[in-house]
Amino acid sequence: MRKLSFGLGLTLWSYCLWRLSIHLYARTLIGVWFASLFLVAASLPSFSSPGTRQHHLRRGDFVIVVAVSLVFILINTLHMGSWYFTVIGDEYAFWQMAHMVARGDQINFFTQEGAYGIVPAASSYYQAAIMTVAGVNYYGWKLSMILIVAVSFPFLYFIAFRLFDRPVAIVSVVICAMSHYIWAYTRTGYSNIESLFPTLASVALAFAAIDTASPRRFYLAGVFAGFGFYTFYSSRMTIGLVIVLVLLARPRRIITRGLPPMLLGFVLTLTPLVVISRSRVVTDMLTRSVTAPDSRISISVAAHIATNLANTITPWFYNSQTGPYVSGSLLDPLTASFLAIGLVLGVTELYQLRWQFLFLWILMAGVVTGGLSQYFFTSVSRLTYLVPPLSIIAGVGVVWFAGRIGKQFPQHRTVPVTITAVLLLVSAANVYRFFWQSPRVLPAWPIFRAPDCPLNFRIISFWWTSAAAAPTAASTPSRSSPKALPSNWRNRSTSSGEFWPRM
Repeated sequence: MRKLSFGLGLTLWSYCLWRLSIHLYARTLIGVWFASLFLVAASLPSFSSPGTRQHHLRRGDFVIVVAVSLVFILINTLHMGSWYFTVIGDEYAFWQMAHMVARGDQINFFTQEGAYGIVPAASSYYQAAIMTVAGVNYYGWKLSMILIVAVSFPFLYFIAFRLFDRPVAIVSVVICAMSHYIWAYTRTGYSNIESLFPTLASVALAFAAIDTASPRRFYLAGVFAGFGFYTFYSSRMTIGLVIVLVLLARPRRIITRGLPPMLLGFVLTLTPLVVISRSRVVTDMLTRSVTAPDSRISISVAAHIATNLANTITPWFYNSQTGPYVSGSLLDPLTASFLAIGLVLGVTELYQLRWQFLFLWILMAGVVTGGLSQYFFTSVSRLTYLVPPLSIIAGVGVVWFAGRIGKQFPQHRTVPVTITAVLLLVSAANVYRFFWQSPRVLPAWPIFRAPDCPLNFRIISFWWTSAAAAPTAASTPSRSSPKALPSNWRNRSTSSGEFWPRM
């Protein structure tokens, strides 16, 4: 039966490639392709080898993750229709592509020439799928960004649980869900935030596969790593990350048992994209990296990468750069303090494989999001891709700190109380920064007072000035009737120049 399933899966996959290669695309090929991946997965054995380590989650773990995800969804739907979150300007190419897919336009799912001709069309297909259910409108579009992050939290929880323990997993997922930078990116409309899902899913499945020596789970880890090529470029490093994880695994027989099915899943997933877009799968990435012709003036590639990689690390703790809907450091001051503790602990325990993997994860993610940037600076908003591993390390710092407090007061339930207090303070710090501090920092920029200030920035400056005077009425516009613009807004000068760092 397994041989039949494997053969049928490869047959459907080959049929899909043949149709794509002769330019006979139809939407039915999407279902054929997913069916082929499923049939191959079903043909592979799923078992636990004797002596492998099992990590079982309890019902309470699922309750915690669901609760955190629901809170995250609630926070990110607040004021989603506000004028403040509709002013970047270049995000609407993503909306237009998703809207075209939702209304039935024949856009090739497997092409990389989606939004702006560089973002894979599959990203827009996902957004269109959510819009079809939630509404083919602004709210359905932005909701797709929120949901893909929310469904990533169970994978992050399992990774932290697998690397450390339950308290670290709880703290990590809460810190990540409360990140004001992630809140900002769910509201931009850019597809960058989608890259979190395939990476976290692939790493979690790779850990589960190592625990059980399951070829099926290794295969699925490769499939999700391949999905990373169907969204923004950051997650394309996922296949390298999970290969590193397997190479670090113990016992060593995991390498020979795990890599073949993992690479099989990756190849079966990636190949249709290569058949359609061919060399653009690579060249489009290069044109938006340090190899771009206009990225360097007089310094070497190595110096450019080193400088930007340093600029990727410092914003964790301090950052004067601003971005779409966000300001300040990547992590709030309290989380950054516990991250520092966790980093020190990690350096002292670097001989442990879990810390080696975490630091390699941060290094690889930092290189692709910051080090390889074509600009002479690192756009901090792109560093949302780094938030999950940094959250895990900060979680280690929180649990260590709570443990030290617990030793001083062993007769009380000091550890859980301390952890709860820290998480409440972290949440409050991010709420303050996102909903209070950033909206008052951004309109104060000199750009808003310049004669050639773009129209959309003038609108938001006016809106938030009004919001500060009457926050209740101005900050909660209705879906059908957003806050009225000033009567002379059409007469104000406009500019086509960009100010905010782009995706």
